Amino acid sequence: MEQKKGIKRKKSLRLQFVIVAALVGFAAFGLLISPLFEVRRIYIEGAIGLTDNEILATSGLDVGQNIFGFSARNTASQIAEIPFVRSATVTRQLPNNVTISVVERIAIASVRVGNTGTYLLIDDSGMVLNAGTPRVGLPLVIGIEPTHFAIGSYLEVDNHSVFNNILYLSRVFRRYDFVPDVLDFSNPADIVLHKWPLDIMFGPVSDADRKVQYIQAIIEQFPVTERGYIYIRDINARPRFGLIR
Repeated sequence: MEQKKGIKRKKSLRLQFVIVAALVGFAAFGLLISPLFEVRRIYIEGAIGLTDNEILATSGLDVGQNIFGFSARNTASQIAEIPFVRSATVTRQLPNNVTISVVERIAIASVRVGNTGTYLLIDDSGMVLNAGTPRVGLPLVIGIEPTHFAIGSYLEVDNHSVFNNILYLSRVFRRYDFVPDVLDFSNPADIVLHKWPLDIMFGPVSDADRKVQYIQAIIEQFPVTERGYIYIRDINARPRFGLIR
């Protein structure tokens, strides 16, 4: 008798499970076909250099699709494959809005590739963002030789120590909103900057913050209309400034 009751109890539980699963399935199906959950607006936040269309095209999202018909995590991963995107998140605002938030990589310099006429746009981590002509308004780096590059990957160079110094110095420049025209690392121990109309003998990367502040003070206090130079290899010695005759 007890055995029969146990069998009936198990059958009852299985039936309840089937009914609950069916109800959940019908509810999920209803969500997927309901016009209430069709995407009406897709908001994009954080885009600076990228266009909304570039981000949308990569995301695969579109107005009219069901808001539950895609994976937010997978969509964010797709968007993060864009070289200029450092990170991305995708969130749903029920019942019918989606927000894409991106953090872009900031280009800091162009690196010349030998005598090929190709220049690589890099960010502060050494990621290659683009290849082509030098970007106006960014420093041109010379004195290192790329050995391998691919857009969306980290640049490989012949001297990693020098490259790390270039990235460090570029971050210092950005901190002070200082943009030289050229960074010449031909002699890593004696770096030369060119910021028209000045030639700046910067020396090693040591005391970079103090050197940049001094350079800016010279530029602000003594506007140069002719070719000039700043000799600042040793900030603890007496820096020199003058005109090139």
